[in-house]
Amino acid sequence: MNRFSRMIKPLVFCSLLTMTPVSGLSAAEHNSPLRNVTAAFRVSASAVSIHIDDSVPDNSKPEFSLTAASGVTLGYAVLPWMAAEAGYTQQMGTESDEQTDIAGSYTTELYSEILTAGLNLRLMKSESVELFSRIGGLKYSTELTVHERFDDVYPEGEVSAWTSGNGYYLGLGIRNRSSNGLMFSGAVEYHRLTEAFADSSRPFDISYTGLTLGVGF
Repeated sequence: MNRFSRMIKPLVFCSLLTMTPVSGLSAAEHNSPLRNVTAAFRVSASAVSIHIDDSVPDNSKPEFSLTAASGVTLGYAVLPWMAAEAGYTQQMGTESDEQTDIAGSYTTELYSEILTAGLNLRLMKSESVELFSRIGGLKYSTELTVHERFDDVYPEGEVSAWTSGNGYYLGLGIRNRSSNGLMFSGAVEYHRLTEAFADSSRPFDISYTGLTLGVGF
């Protein structure tokens, strides 16, 4: 069961509340604090990396395929060029290349859910396009699953475990607001999940680096 599932529903519900067309607002509503609220839905494709100490040979570190993700972000403009934001991202499961050990072969699968909180900063603005950056902290919950194959001597098996912790994220992108009030964006983003399995003898970091596309209000 997803660790952050109970947190998603309020975030999505609040996102829907902000999706009122600008043209339908009264003068009083235009001056409402809700006019400073934004909501965006995002999809992304990311490369996944494991960062572990140098005592582990490079050929023993798993190499993962690209992973897809989706998420939602809420923002509140505190200044014309700066907004506070909070979001949820679900990184879909991604499986590593097959590796071998003394018992046979195995693959590693990762699945992550991430809560973020930080700032969205407008760096430059033209008539139709803005350059922005994102920076902040995160809280994650990740499931790691190892699928083991025993060279046909024993049945295949798998073991999985959850870990949680903190980290940070960075992003740089552009956005454009259309005449009907929709905001379209594209960004390069980096999420660093630090100290996964911190209570083990060999904790490691997980990073997601990818391209994100979004649409919002």
